[in-house]
Amino acid sequence: MKSSITTDTQHRANVDASLMRHGLAFVLFLILSVIFFGIPVLSHMTTRYVGPTQDPTQFIMAMLWWPRALFHGTNPFIDRWIWMPGGQNLLWVTSMPLISLIMSPVTAIVGPVASYNIAMLLGPVLCAWAMYFLLSVLTKQWALQMWGGYVFGFSSYILGETLGHLILIWAFPLPLLVLIGIHVYRMQANSVIPPRRYRIWAVTLLIFLFGSTMEIFATFVFFSTLALIIAHLFAIKNPLLRHRVLSLSRWVLTTYILVALAISPLVAWMLAHPSYSGPPYSPAMFSANLLNYFIPTPLTWLGGMEFWRFSSTFTGNLTEQGAYLGLPLILLTLLAVIQNRSQFWIKTITATLAMVVVFSFGPVLHIGRHIVLPFLPWLLFTHIPLLQDALPTRFTLYVFFLVTVLTILGLEKLPRDRIYSQYLLLAGLVPLFLLPNLTLGKNIRWTPLRIPPLFSVKARYQKLIPRHSNVLMFPYGHYGNGIAIQAQTHFWFRLADGYWSPPPPAYNSWPLVQQLWSSPRIVVNPALNWQLAAMLKAQQVERVVAIKPDIQSASLLLRNIPGVRLIYSGSHTRVWAVSFPDTYRGNPSLSSVLTRSNLLQEKALRQGALSWLFQHGRLSVALLSHDA
Repeated sequence: MKSSITTDTQHRANVDASLMRHGLAFVLFLILSVIFFGIPVLSHMTTRYVGPTQDPTQFIMAMLWWPRALFHGTNPFIDRWIWMPGGQNLLWVTSMPLISLIMSPVTAIVGPVASYNIAMLLGPVLCAWAMYFLLSVLTKQWALQMWGGYVFGFSSYILGETLGHLILIWAFPLPLLVLIGIHVYRMQANSVIPPRRYRIWAVTLLIFLFGSTMEIFATFVFFSTLALIIAHLFAIKNPLLRHRVLSLSRWVLTTYILVALAISPLVAWMLAHPSYSGPPYSPAMFSANLLNYFIPTPLTWLGGMEFWRFSSTFTGNLTEQGAYLGLPLILLTLLAVIQNRSQFWIKTITATLAMVVVFSFGPVLHIGRHIVLPFLPWLLFTHIPLLQDALPTRFTLYVFFLVTVLTILGLEKLPRDRIYSQYLLLAGLVPLFLLPNLTLGKNIRWTPLRIPPLFSVKARYQKLIPRHSNVLMFPYGHYGNGIAIQAQTHFWFRLADGYWSPPPPAYNSWPLVQQLWSSPRIVVNPALNWQLAAMLKAQQVERVVAIKPDIQSASLLLRNIPGVRLIYSGSHTRVWAVSFPDTYRGNPSLSSVLTRSNLLQEKALRQGALSWLFQHGRLSVALLSHDA
């Protein structure tokens, strides 16, 4: 009895010690996340957001949309508050329903902007913590577990995506799914049937990925399947290994089938309500540059600004240039592979890593500003549903994942001698090379939430804008802040534009919309005035709002449209009322509008050409008057 009590006491002490270590790991990762990303916004949680540009505003809106739609009993899959009157199909865009619902209690307390900031700070922490738990079954050294958690959770990929892509940093299910796979593999190797809870957790995590970011969901299924195929090829001559890999593959396949059944109603609804116009970005443009694995961007503290001359040649943008590993991590990975190249799982992970790196280059290989190879293997996958929308540069998430696991496995299998100590010294340099550049400030690490004073006073905007009226805002689409203002006013009005994706087909057929969406500059001419007049009627616009810096150009664009009158003029905002009967008689077809628009455009060009000829002495006054 005394021995039993002692054993129970020791077990509880071990459990308490484990909980303390796990809690300490979470706290340390959280402190790092706050230092790296949170300091500029901590005292401005509702007036600033993490990241540059207007990208984060769509996720701020998502924080509010899903709980609100479910609470009010409306269809959450179609947002009819933007792109009026048709609305936006939200399952075809990055609307992150499950992240929004998980954060809904926080959103209800502190609002959508603060909720978004908290979610952004939690993303790297959850990734690091999940990797920490995965590595706890690969090594017993707490320092190595923390090291691996840092390398994955605060990788160059994460540093880039924290500039505005919340859905791409909540990637914590990846280490947890692999952790479950390791437990299943070990149990099956010992002829033990894995508990049902492992399957339930795996299905739950995969559904979470599908409901948060379909891109990571699709690429994880693809790369995990690729890894199992590679494992089968390496195990083909070993009956015991072949049996174990086959058993794991059956378990994984069954799990994927259950996930497919679980999400099939949503997939059926998406197919029944198509809203897809092709890949939004070029996989050749948004692909990893070979030099980016060795050369940092300005987001990295050590060498980032010094190597700007080279990194400025990388394609894509700063957010999507997250391939940088650093020489210490590359050397450590190579040494771990060389020292343990005969190990089955080392070979499997190494081969998978090589494939992922090649795929990350996209359909063409960029080295600096040059295209060296015009045809790479990923070209074969650019027409496969879901995968065709994946940006190859984002495969660096899996590169960091595989490099971290591979390095820890290699270090764990090394004998504890002087060489091992040298490897640990090299590992200590890795976090230094991955440190973020904290000197980057406003409009890179954070952005002020620009809400005009008019929309900060409920009585003022409610007096000018009728409830649930349709509003056209300038700046337009992703150049403006319309959906953030809409969230600020708690959906007081609807929008005749939006920003969750490119304009839907009903809008995109208008050349005016294409111009406003693709350029921040508003060009004023009679043809566009005519198009805008017809578009205001077709989209049932009741108010037009112009915000700095578009007040002047919007005023010129609206000046000659009958039925549009200025009702408010402030230093930051102007508001026009639109009267449909006076604006346009009837409901013209788009073809008739474009026909007249083209005629007006041709007339304006002809008159401009004649004026130029007259000014340069090539045309007489009589001929100019005769043509007029």
